[in-house]
Amino acid sequence: MENMDRFTSLIKEMTEFFDAFQLIEKEKLQAAASNDILRLEELMKKEQAEILVLRGFERKQQEIQADMGCEGLTFKEIIEKAPESGRAELENVYSRLSDSLDLFQKTTQSVKQAIDINLHEIQKVLQKVKKKETKPTKGTRSFTSRKV
Repeated sequence: MENMDRFTSLIKEMTEFFDAFQLIEKEKLQAAASNDILRLEELMKKEQAEILVLRGFERKQQEIQADMGCEGLTFKEIIEKAPESGRAELENVYSRLSDSLDLFQKTTQSVKQAIDINLHEIQKVLQKVKKKETKPTKGTRSFTSRKV
């Protein structure tokens, strides 16, 4: 039962983590939408640090699952194996985690789309600049060398 409490506690921690990480993603979306490259870069550094925290959660999850004898099982499978007395709470915290993850993934996808759109616009501008650089200007003569 102690392991089940640790598992429930971990799910709650992960939910709080994704709720906080979601706020960083929202800020990234605002920065991308307003073309604030410096802010976007700053937020991406924060994101990298959060990814390390996430890896810590994954290790902790694997450890707890091993202690429970549930290596390789999904959260849903663990809930099904849980004692009836704690199953309702587990289902609730898992549902909350699932909702938090869904919102996080949607926001992350929106950030990706905003950045992709910005990159596409930058590529178009660069192509225009490149074309202007390669076009000869009016009145410019071009010489070729010929062997006589």
